Amino acid sequence: MKMKRTLLFLTALAIALLALPVFAGAVEPLSLISKDANDVSPFGGNQGSSSPQINEAGQVVFYSSANNLLTSGNPTNTYSNIYLYDPIATGEKLTLITANATGAGGANGRSYSPQINEAGQVVFYSSANNLLTSGNPVDTSHNNVYLYDPTATGEKLTLITKDANDVSPFGGNQGSSSPRINEAGQVVFISSANNLLASNNPANTSYYNIYLYDPIATGEKLTLITANAIGAGGANDGSYSPQINEAGQVVFSTNANNLLTSGNPTNTYSNIYLYDPIATGEKLTLITANATGAGGANGGSYSPQINKAGQIVFESQGDNLLTSGNPVSTIYSNIYLYDPIATGEKLTLITKDANDASPFGGNQSSDSPQINEAGQIVFKSKGNNLLTSGNPVSTIYSNIYLYDPIVTDEKLTLITRDANDASPFGGNQSSDIPHINETGQVVFISRAGNLLTSGNFANNYFRIYLYSPNGIGEKLTSFTGDALGADEDYGESQSAHLNDAGQVVFSSDVNSLLSKGNPTNDVYNIYLYTPPDIQAPTIDISLGDGTRTRSGEVTLTATDNKDSSPALYWKVGDEATQTASKEAILTLPDGVHSITYWALDESGNTSEYHVVTITVDSTAPITVSKLPTGTYSLGTKLELSATDNLTGVETIYYTINGGATLQASAATPTVYIAPVILSTAGTYVIEFWSTDVLGNTEKVKQVTYTIKAASTSGANTGGTQENTSVGQEASDVLDAVDTGAKTGDMATFWVIALLTLVATTGMALLSRKHLEK
Repeated sequence: MKMKRTLLFLTALAIALLALPVFAGAVEPLSLISKDANDVSPFGGNQGSSSPQINEAGQVVFYSSANNLLTSGNPTNTYSNIYLYDPIATGEKLTLITANATGAGGANGRSYSPQINEAGQVVFYSSANNLLTSGNPVDTSHNNVYLYDPTATGEKLTLITKDANDVSPFGGNQGSSSPRINEAGQVVFISSANNLLASNNPANTSYYNIYLYDPIATGEKLTLITANAIGAGGANDGSYSPQINEAGQVVFSTNANNLLTSGNPTNTYSNIYLYDPIATGEKLTLITANATGAGGANGGSYSPQINKAGQIVFESQGDNLLTSGNPVSTIYSNIYLYDPIATGEKLTLITKDANDASPFGGNQSSDSPQINEAGQIVFKSKGNNLLTSGNPVSTIYSNIYLYDPIVTDEKLTLITRDANDASPFGGNQSSDIPHINETGQVVFISRAGNLLTSGNFANNYFRIYLYSPNGIGEKLTSFTGDALGADEDYGESQSAHLNDAGQVVFSSDVNSLLSKGNPTNDVYNIYLYTPPDIQAPTIDISLGDGTRTRSGEVTLTATDNKDSSPALYWKVGDEATQTASKEAILTLPDGVHSITYWALDESGNTSEYHVVTITVDSTAPITVSKLPTGTYSLGTKLELSATDNLTGVETIYYTINGGATLQASAATPTVYIAPVILSTAGTYVIEFWSTDVLGNTEKVKQVTYTIKAASTSGANTGGTQENTSVGQEASDVLDAVDTGAKTGDMATFWVIALLTLVATTGMALLSRKHLEK
């Protein structure tokens, strides 16, 4: 019988599977963002596009000189404009952020360096003076910084580098650039203007200073970070490369040496500073302080990056930053990590000689560091002394390395490794511009042709590679090859950036990346790579496998890494297969049910097939007394038994006369444990009920016994119980509990509590539960 039922189930499951949707194949992982709006030649932009950035929602910003990307409202010239791509937008997915305020095309000046946060806010700089309905800069000779807020009511663009008096020139009187934005909408940038503050503006316009814009600040929204320590204007030399984290902390490099009240650098090498807006006292910290305390670094320091924890990574040619183990030369730049919560020395040399010997640092330069929230660092280096084994054999080509602070043993991994783990061990050409996400994935460009076990490129152009440390099999993927498999796809791919989902945006002038709709010209276009979805959905069940329930309500919930509403399928017993999107709530009657369930995402990935057995029991047990209400003689034995339909009896309870000495209170009844003898005449009102293992509680029942003294005839009145002598009490107490029996496929659970009422008042019985199957 069991085999027959199994065959029936498998047949039903096979039929259900045949009913599932059929997927024609995987979606092409590459899509063209800078696409001709009419989907005709040149298919891509008619001018170049570059500098794409992507956020976690898959929104992309970039700049483009093309004027054929929109169905209407295209720029009338070929100045570079800022565009926002939104994958979930209905209708047109591209928005021209630098649209002329009058609606007649795009900007009348060039716009660059767009940056986007998770809220879709965008910062950029532009020399245009036609973006606002009022208060535009008066000329196009200087770049100004703008903030675009898609949720703003009315005008969505804000001029951040605004004349503090709101008069001509309205914008900055010198150029501003390099804007960066955090999740709170705070913006940091550089500017040589000296008309942005109501007071204490820099004294000259010869140097770039660092400013912080806070949209929710009361009063003046701009803060001059590189203010002279004595309050007389700005820095005495240029400041560059500002970066901001979620806490509003800012790191930057500067040649200035007048920013601190004490301990300023004694030279004008570029040093790294941290600005902390909530610091008490001095808000600036010199990160590249000489280890002896005598000023700053003795070599230039550049490219700082900061994460949410305030960890800072940077490159430096200094050889005086550590108390010991400093590089022996200031010719090569090395990568350092600053950790504000480290005990003792807060600087760590990342590009350390693997043997901890001279030159101590790298034997060639390292640069372009990036850090994520986990403290993982990616950088490029020409050094070949950083690993204990498998170092590149050449110091001509730059390779990409990943530093992981929690790895025991060697913390550096050579990402651009020869796929055969043979000479040259590293790439046979240079790699550059790495970027890391929060999962440790790294995207970079490389000319190397030896990084893959198969499908390497024979020519010498930059292509995009994605490194996934937790990937199955080969950890490197390249997706900028010819879509039809050709090896000689001439052209360069650049400017790669990725989000935490592993989506990558980049620019490329290769015109053979797509299976169809490729650009017909050779200008740079913006592409979006979405990794193939090979992860199946998972399903949660509210009860778990083999669980019993009183309510009969079972919830199935399907989740997927990419599909927000995966299809959920289930069947109860031999019933027909049912389906729902993402969640299903099943209401089951009392009984034992077999549920089969699985899920399917939009990419065709199917979850495991789960089969669980669930018992639904909402019915209380039934307790009966062997003797009904009646009159009985002394020595009568009382017997109660309880049965439950499915899950089994947990406990039988009783009370005597509503407040007998055998119970603590009516609210805390005594549990039946053993029989006693009714050996004292009187009337006994006994209430009793039971609960099962799921907590279903029976309604209270009642019997009344009238116990009379033994008659000479030895007969009972109103019952059939014969006289039982008091001397039998000891043996009755030890009577075994009748366990009952099982019938058919449905187990009947019996708990029989045998009780003889004790005549002596004040006598208490110990409690014990009996549960027999």
